[in-house]
Amino acid sequence: ALAEEKPEIVGITCATALVASTLAAAGMVKEALPEATVVVGGVHPTVRPDDLVGSPTVDLAVRGEGLETIVEICRAVESGSKNEVRAIAGTSHRLDGALVNNPSRPLEPDVDSFPFPARHLLPMEVYRMSPDLSIRPPMGIVFGAYGCPYDCVFCAAQTVMGGSFRARSLDNIFSEIDQIVRQQRPRTLLMGDDNFVLSKERTLDFCDRYKARGYHKTLPWQIATRVDSVDGEILEAMAGAGCYLVSFGIESGVGRLLDTIEKGAEVEQAESAVRLAKEAGLIVRSTFILGLPGETVEDSEATIRFSRRLPLDQVRFALATPFPGTRLWEIAAAEGSVDIDDW
Repeated sequence: ALAEEKPEIVGITCATALVASTLAAAGMVKEALPEATVVVGGVHPTVRPDDLVGSPTVDLAVRGEGLETIVEICRAVESGSKNEVRAIAGTSHRLDGALVNNPSRPLEPDVDSFPFPARHLLPMEVYRMSPDLSIRPPMGIVFGAYGCPYDCVFCAAQTVMGGSFRARSLDNIFSEIDQIVRQQRPRTLLMGDDNFVLSKERTLDFCDRYKARGYHKTLPWQIATRVDSVDGEILEAMAGAGCYLVSFGIESGVGRLLDTIEKGAEVEQAESAVRLAKEAGLIVRSTFILGLPGETVEDSEATIRFSRRLPLDQVRFALATPFPGTRLWEIAAAEGSVDIDDW
């Protein structure tokens, strides 16, 4: 495909677990198209750009939000000026063997100004969600807000987005949903916000608009949120508007550990939220983390027992992983528990 298309720019998204795969892909691009500009973006290039641009196969790393940055990169590459490419805010590159971090790009406050994803340019039919997330594929995905104001130690949202929370207007969100319905004809919808329910009034307004369009009868949807963000009224309104699944990040059944990770929620709130969601008729899933700082075997067993006691339909357990850009990484690094050369 590279040989046929001959793109001038190839972009690769890189999470920490995909550093090796990203570098391998970049090497394949350079082998096929030595003159192409290889750009990497995502969480890992944002917090550790040197891990990527340290390779001769990667030309630029985009740090933070890349919507405006990538447009400037395209224009600069089109102009043919390497100096212009290297001067773009929000990027990092190598010059004479040294890492150069250009000034960071401020976040765009008017998120309604962002264009909708150009889904018509991609073969959307080849993309698949995890089976436990989609009851009736294909699924449409819409993000109604960017960022999260909370500061859990295992999450890099504060580092990448500076703790900002920028919500799109509901008019703008429903314009995109309408477009997806027309173009993709999805059978389910995922509202991909980190925390869909940050405002009760906004959530109830969303439900009213969803029902007014008749989507509650034809397009079931799902969300993720916090246990301290919901109440019975919100959950019943969502269920009545066609929401079929809510996912809670409970993380632990031990209050001391919730305090340690600065979750800002309590075990009792988790129990109440799950039961209220079930009473509203929703499928309820939750994520838990084992191996948090200071966690004992007894604590882990208590979390597992807690998950079994709750009327959950789905659970996912993960091991606490100190990703770069999180305070959990800083804790692990201070303990000497991480090897920064091995992703």
